[in-house]
Amino acid sequence: MIIQISNPEPRYLLVFLHLGSRHVWISPRSVQPDSAWVSLQARNFLMVAEDMGLTPEYVMRDNDAKYSAQFDEVLKSSGAKVKRNTPMSPNL
Repeated sequence: MIIQISNPEPRYLLVFLHLGSRHVWISPRSVQPDSAWVSLQARNFLMVAEDMGLTPEYVMRDNDAKYSAQFDEVLKSSGAKVKRNTPMSPNL
């Protein structure tokens, strides 16, 4: 979460980490993220990963409602397997 001093409204972003290469992709921020926004960020991430020659095999995510079936399908279309954390799992 990013908070600007002049505007204390919370900002949200997604972070994708490719473990093999340790490349990190950080999405543009949003004030009101929703399922359409996270799906768009997944598409953007896949385009950047493709440009870098990286192929995601697994994507781990929590159970937030923003990660809809649409989000999962975007990632699965690239061949990635989506792994959900178990409910009430500890912070990893």
